[in-house]
Amino acid sequence: MLSSRRVRWVAFAALTGAALGALAEEQPPAPTVMAIWQIQQIEFIYSSPSVRYSCGNLQRRIAAILQAVGAHSKIGVEMGCNSGELVHYANVKLTLAAPIEATEENVRAATSFDTQDELVARLQQKQLPTANDIERFPASWRTVALTRSPPLSLGPGDCDLLRAMRDDVFPRLRVRVVSSGLRCGGGADTRIPPRINVNALLPRT
Repeated sequence: MLSSRRVRWVAFAALTGAALGALAEEQPPAPTVMAIWQIQQIEFIYSSPSVRYSCGNLQRRIAAILQAVGAHSKIGVEMGCNSGELVHYANVKLTLAAPIEATEENVRAATSFDTQDELVARLQQKQLPTANDIERFPASWRTVALTRSPPLSLGPGDCDLLRAMRDDVFPRLRVRVVSSGLRCGGGADTRIPPRINVNALLPRT
């Protein structure tokens, strides 16, 4: 149970294969590529003139959207708000792992470490991964519909959040927006649900 302490880190269980399938549009089987996890830290601002989330609900929605576009289930969402506090503005800091193709260049970047990384590993008596050690897994580029359909259950009040993630988070994850229908500004009572279709690299289940 969350206390009133400031919420710093949250981990969420993985969506099931059936749930992920419900997010992907019906389409021909996509070619399989080998992928690796790329750890990233991303900051963005959530702001809405009329919609307020509880701190925990905003965290959960952000994590669910990120996982729907391929991110690993363990996602750090740092906002510095109290667990039951209602917020309409938040400076969000994300720590996550997202799939990228296991090209020679990407694998080399993922296994290149600076002197600080080497020092920390030495102090912790850990071995830094080499190109042969890094985890590879099958993935494919898919079109994903981010709508109010389960398991996301996004509604009109999520418009400002989706717009912020579309503009400031998705480009960092190499998630390409195929189509976008966002008419924000009317608040939670707006009858037009937000819709975004994106092309993202998803792990195969």
